[in-house]
Amino acid sequence: MSHKYTVIAKTLHLTFEDSILSRNERRELDRILAEFAGDIEALRFAHKTAFEILEKNFKSGKNDKKAVFNWLKGVMRAIEFFAEEHPYTRSEVFFSPGDGCRDKIISSLEAARKCVDICVFTISDNAFANAIFDVQNRNIPIRIITDDDKSHDRGSDIIKFIDKQIPVRMDNSPEHMHHKFAVIDKRILINGSFNWTRSASERNEENLLVTQDPALVHAFQEKFEELWSKFSESTD
Repeated sequence: MSHKYTVIAKTLHLTFEDSILSRNERRELDRILAEFAGDIEALRFAHKTAFEILEKNFKSGKNDKKAVFNWLKGVMRAIEFFAEEHPYTRSEVFFSPGDGCRDKIISSLEAARKCVDICVFTISDNAFANAIFDVQNRNIPIRIITDDDKSHDRGSDIIKFIDKQIPVRMDNSPEHMHHKFAVIDKRILINGSFNWTRSASERNEENLLVTQDPALVHAFQEKFEELWSKFSESTD
């Protein structure tokens, strides 16, 4: 058995020890599988190994069947995500001043089909606000994390989102939540120095990276979930 198959098998067996796929175990499994994203043979091996573990457990009758099926469901979701075709070469870079960054963000929001998670310091460009409201009007789940420092500034759209029942959570600490990223459909990452403001498009020197690299998407999605939990007592 090659080294990569050994690593996959060992990870799967470790996650099955108590027949519960915990958050930390899922994170570790995702980390391992991300190394083999697009490697169909390796992911087929992972799929085969998971079912072999399931079959062996059923024969022994040691674990609760419902718990075992929940473990398998979590493992299959991870494998399916990394088994999908991910066009690594479809990473794009944009710069401002100019409309490139703004247009790409808006077109990405317009293309969303499953969910949108936005984590930005501030939003004060009506073009972005309108695109966000359009996502909501299409009944696509959307969440926003932001900083309280700019939320009440003139031109800020944050209070409008709250008024329209879009889930918003804020960092109310003396420090700043200064990220500027978004994850679309859990498959597309938008990240860079670019603030979601008019000045960022019209005057500032900014950059924006848009990528479907699964390892990067996963890392930022994990960060979003971490911050969403951290700021749960703020605004919702």
